[in-house]
Amino acid sequence: MESNEAAFQAFDAYDFDHDQDFQAGLQKLAGSSDPMQLLQAKIFYYSRSKAPIDLNAYQRWKATHVDTHAPLDDQLKSKDGSPACVAYSPSFAQVVQMIASGEEIPGIRDIPDQLNQEQPSKSTACAPPKPWEQQQPQ
Repeated sequence: MESNEAAFQAFDAYDFDHDQDFQAGLQKLAGSSDPMQLLQAKIFYYSRSKAPIDLNAYQRWKATHVDTHAPLDDQLKSKDGSPACVAYSPSFAQVVQMIASGEEIPGIRDIPDQLNQEQPSKSTACAPPKPWEQQQPQ
């Protein structure tokens, strides 16, 4: 497991944003915004070019190594206390993880997909005058 952990940490630290070969291949995905498809593409590329990574093992490792309830300052520091390099802000990563796991996102209202059943109210505002009904300045 220790060798997997080192491989997973190296994978997490890899700079996919500045890897021109990966970015060229990513363009072929036709702009998909699916986080799982992006993760699969990263795993595929990294496994072919750097070191093999098992998607399921990585996801299990990631689930046990991401603390979604840690304060933001703690998440931005590596284990030795120095600032960590992150690809996305921790809050974005938390939201992605919550969506992927089906958790409810705090602060988001659930709006029902139905019309209001009440009678519409009567309009009390006067209609604006039409152009030919307006008084011309003299």
